[in-house]
Amino acid sequence: MEKSLKASEPGLFFGTCNNEKSKSSCEKFEKEKMEGLGNAFHGSNVMIAMVDCSNCKIECSEWKAPMPALYYTNWPLIRGPGNDHLQYKDAKSFIDMKIFIKKTLKGIERTCNPGDQANCLPSELPLLETLNALDVDEIKKQMKLLKQRLKTEAMKESIRNALDGELTLMKAVIKYKKGAEKSEL
Repeated sequence: MEKSLKASEPGLFFGTCNNEKSKSSCEKFEKEKMEGLGNAFHGSNVMIAMVDCSNCKIECSEWKAPMPALYYTNWPLIRGPGNDHLQYKDAKSFIDMKIFIKKTLKGIERTCNPGDQANCLPSELPLLETLNALDVDEIKKQMKLLKQRLKTEAMKESIRNALDGELTLMKAVIKYKKGAEKSEL
């Protein structure tokens, strides 16, 4: 069981790698998952990062923990004495890491709001524009097809995560459109 951190303090979930020790350590180590987590918690109270200790100007040699590996901590601990980084040893699937960040680091997941688009990623804007042009019934039909595809097709985890993101955006647009309809009445 992982140690839970204080909810009031911002957190850090990070991976370490060193190309000098392993040729492809930094290129391959959980790259897609870490990028996905970075997008999920972008602008939130948790920072997602990769620390590349190859050709480090800081004292990476003092880092006595194994590499590549995943760690977590609170922000104040990064700057304070001791640097009490805890190694993440749970399941390494995107979903498991996301749940861990929400529960242990009290991470607040970023949501794309169709109304103001302030927290939307540039990659979400084209789909958002397409969905905003559709009526709620058409979006629901697309959601049904997408859910069926997610249940029946075998696919890479990165593709599954992207489609889950589309599904989440569809739900947000439906909720936004229904709220807009009620305010017009």
